[in-house]
Amino acid sequence: MPRYLICAVGAGLYGLEARLVKEVVRMSRVTPIAETPPDVRGVVDYRGELVVVLDPSTRLGADLSARAVDALLVVLEDVPDRVALVVDAVRGLNDGAPRPAPNAAEVPPFVRGHIDDDGDLVTVLDVDQLIRPEVRDLMASTLEAQPDAQPG
Repeated sequence: MPRYLICAVGAGLYGLEARLVKEVVRMSRVTPIAETPPDVRGVVDYRGELVVVLDPSTRLGADLSARAVDALLVVLEDVPDRVALVVDAVRGLNDGAPRPAPNAAEVPPFVRGHIDDDGDLVTVLDVDQLIRPEVRDLMASTLEAQPDAQPG
């Protein structure tokens, strides 16, 4: 059974497949990239490697008025490249099996289902589906621009 890292984005709780998580780090200075989609915050230097930083709140419809000052980056790998997601907090791990949403026709393709975490409903995300094609193209070009770029 997969494990999920439970993260807060705005007022919502979301589960990310733990096997994709490389590390959780404090938010560092993000260098913006001109003319990118709204969910792309920019790039950061992560251990000598440029990593694209995505803010999932735009796709999730999260209210950013409660955005944590001490936001975190969840560095993911193999999605297909390394990417970091901005989250407000990390709650822990959960081994629950996702249940499908009641009306699957209205659920975005990046929602796998829901799990219970200490009485709270957590939306399990499919990170591959969460990253839009134009963002994938940007990630690929960012990797190609690195002198010693090594895939994920």
